[in-house]
Amino acid sequence: MPNNVNIGKRRILIDEDGDAVKVSATGRLLVDADLSVQDVQIGAVEIKNATDDQRATVNTAGELLVTAPPATFDTVATSQITAADSTAWVTFPSVAAQEIMISTPSSNVDTFEISSDSTEMAGVELKPTDALSLPLTNLNKLEYRKPTSTNGTDKLLIIALSNA
Repeated sequence: MPNNVNIGKRRILIDEDGDAVKVSATGRLLVDADLSVQDVQIGAVEIKNATDDQRATVNTAGELLVTAPPATFDTVATSQITAADSTAWVTFPSVAAQEIMISTPSSNVDTFEISSDSTEMAGVELKPTDALSLPLTNLNKLEYRKPTSTNGTDKLLIIALSNA
């Protein structure tokens, strides 16, 4: 039989068993098969946010880690607090911010305790050269004290980050 294609005529495809092969209305072959799969191993998969390039990572323990890009701020306010030699709690001054960083210089002698009236943070200890960063709307939500008195004058360095 010659292999002629007649335009406008419907052809029926026959498989090797003599059965007609199913074709969709758009001319695509229809496949009817049972697939049995146990485990599928995929080499490299990238999961990323649809709106930007934020990507998810899986660590060696198989845990999914999602990291957001670091926050950016356009306003930085710095100040220095000279702490009197007292073990009494003192409320920090009012400084509006979105993030507060508190550090202690290496020249300090005493340790500071930083606390909040909320249960979120109670009695964090800052030794000389230590630093603390917190997402706070105002510095005055915190208080500080020197748990021991050594007749020295120590300092707290404050950085308040915000967006105008």
